[in-house]
Order: sequence, then C-alpha cells, then structure tokens
Amino acid sequence: IIPLSSGGEDYLVSVYSNGYGVVYRTYDYFFNLENLIYFKKQAVYDMHVLGNDIYLALSNGQMVIFNLSKKTSRVVNVFDSPVVKIEKSPSGIFFLTLKSGLLMKGSSLQSSFERVKTPNGDFMFGSSKVRSLDFDQRGIIYLLNDKGAYISNDGGDTFNLLKTIPLQEEKINIFEYNNGNIYVISGRRMYVSANNGKDWKITDLQNE
Repeated sequence: IIPLSSGGEDYLVSVYSNGYGVVYRTYDYFFNLENLIYFKKQAVYDMHVLGNDIYLALSNGQMVIFNLSKKTSRVVNVFDSPVVKIEKSPSGIFFLTLKSGLLMKGSSLQSSFERVKTPNGDFMFGSSKVRSLDFDQRGIIYLLNDKGAYISNDGGDTFNLLKTIPLQEEKINIFEYNNGNIYVISGRRMYVSANNGKDWKITDLQNE
C-alpha cells in the first residue's frame, strides 16, 4: 500500500490472489477500489510514483511503467532477481533491494543499474544479504544486513559499522531512520539515537 496523494484518501494497493497480481487504486479511503492493471502468476512487490507514471516491480524481475492517464504500460527494465524495495535518496539516486539480497543503484528506474558493494561482501564470493535501507534528509544511508547495522556518508561507496549500539544480543530485528532518529530493535529492547548513532536511549519492550 502506498499513498498516491498528500491528502490521505488516495492510495495504490498491490494484492496477489488466485494466481493474479492486481494493482488497485482507491480515491475514498478504501470504500471503492478501481482495478488499474493485473498480471497472471506475477505479484507486484513494490511501487513508485513519478507524476502520472507508476513504476511496478514484478516478481519475475521486470520493472513495468504504467501511465495513469493513458492506462498504458510497458517493460522498462529487467533484473536477474525481483526488486522487493524501491528507494529514492534525497540526491535523486535510486536504490533497489533485490530478493537475492543485492543492492543496486542507478540514476533513474529506466537506466542501467550498478551493484553496490555492501559490507562484508565482495564481488567474487557474494555479499551479506541487505535486509533494510533508509536515508536521512542529508542523504546519509543507513543499512542493515546479516552482519550488522552500517552507515554511509558517501552515497554507498563505503560503509562503516555502527559499533556504538550497546546491544545485549547480536541479532538486530529492525533498523530504521525516521524524523531525525535512528531506531534499532533487538529482541525485547529498543535503542534510539538522536545524534547519528553516537549515544543511545534504551527502552524495554513487552514482547519481541
């Protein structure tokens, strides 16, 4: 589910059921749904809106553009692994998380994409699977993979491990940036940093 307008009543919804992946649009807080486009035996994993165009990441690795006004569509990119997340940085660069765990970046969703070398990985033997990716308003990248939480100040060229998190367990369940804060959840504890990972406030949770 992604918003299609700033008002809050207009949304796009991707659903997979009975062998069909369908994208719906609602104008009225989900009271009514308009069928925009469907794909047989393919799900839409993520969507990105640019003006009147909607980019759809399909489970077969295709990137499809759908025009809301003309109701037309075409394939504009194909990837070896399905795109599960589309992210646009404040600098305008697109980052794609693939189902295989690879991270790709490109200037537009119709351009060629290059692989980002993620932490504790190399191009010959593979890299640790990317689990989440986020940005702050300055374009700093926050990344979580199987090896830990990392930060990049140079657009993904290099990543540094966040060693300051006072974790009691090695596993990190959630790692997100939102509204000036970094949030980390590990087991039954939440760690929050308001100064880019230097200091952390710890909150105990009732459940994992």
